[in-house]
Amino acid sequence: MQEVLVVKDLVKTFKLSKKQQKIEKTDIKVKVAVDGLSFSAYKGEIYGLLGPNG
Repeated sequence: MQEVLVVKDLVKTFKLSKKQQKIEKTDIKVKVAVDGLSFSAYKGEIYGLLGPNG
């Protein structure tokens, strides 16, 4: 099969505002959303990525 998309070791972080830190009751200023995601998509496949609200 022919790969049309290859993702390796994807990382995504967000800076938390003071308000978000207070809501989450944390002093951490950076939130890791994705850490080390890898996948391949092949010609003819259908795929989707779902977030927390699904």
